[in-house]
Formats: sequence, C-alpha cells, structure tokens
Amino acid sequence: MTPDQLSVVVRTVSLVALYQAVGATFFLALFDASLSRSRLGIRRLGILSAFAGLVLVLAHQTLDAARLADDFNALTDGAMLQLAWQSSSGTAHAAQALGLAGVGVGLIVAQRAGSLLATTGACVAALALLLTGHSSIHPLRW
Repeated sequence: MTPDQLSVVVRTVSLVALYQAVGATFFLALFDASLSRSRLGIRRLGILSAFAGLVLVLAHQTLDAARLADDFNALTDGAMLQLAWQSSSGTAHAAQALGLAGVGVGLIVAQRAGSLLATTGACVAALALLLTGHSSIHPLRW
C-alpha cells in the first residue's frame, strides 16, 4: 500500500468519525430534553467518534509527510513533518483536532458547561474544513 492509498483510507474514516461526533453533538444539543433511553447511547457514540476522529485526523496529517515524499520513511523525517504541518492542511487538521477534543471532553462532562464545550468544539471541527482545499484560496470563499 502506498502512502497515498493509506492516506485516502485514513481520511475517509476520519471524516466519518468527525461527522458522526459533530452530528451526535448537535443532535444532543437540539433534542436532549426529549431523549430518555437513547441519551446515554448517543453520548457514548459521540465520545467514541470524537476521540477516534481525533486520532485519525492527527494520523492523516502525519501521513501528509509520507505523501509528500512518496515514502513511509518520511514519517520519521522532522523536516518533512514540519513542512506538512505548516501547510493549510496542517492548520485545518489542528483545528479539527481541537474541535474534536472539545466534543469528546464536553460530552463526558455532560452538564451545561460540557454541552457548551461540545457544541463549540463541533462548530470548530466542522468549520475547520473551510481552512483548506479550493475554498481556502477562492477570493469569494466567505
């Protein structure tokens, strides 16, 4: 498997985890008062998705160094890792990781402050997708 192929798989799974964590958070924020039996299960799913997504987002960003060099040995090359993290992709992944951490911790706390942290983290994680790709360089992106 090449670095590009592994990167596609990791990115796909990381996006599924990110969207699941963000979706669970927004669902709980909107319908928590109406939930009785499913509240705990949805919260657990959100926590698991957030922390899985956090690991996968960081792994995907690290794989960018291997993709740049087309060699897995670049994963231990400090200069290549630094180059990957200094890109717009690095900024987006850092924001996604921060948002997912907020979601995970906020859902664990499960009180009003936790709900606010989780919802803020979900917004950060979702909006971080705008920091890279075609939308980041288009003059009318906003």
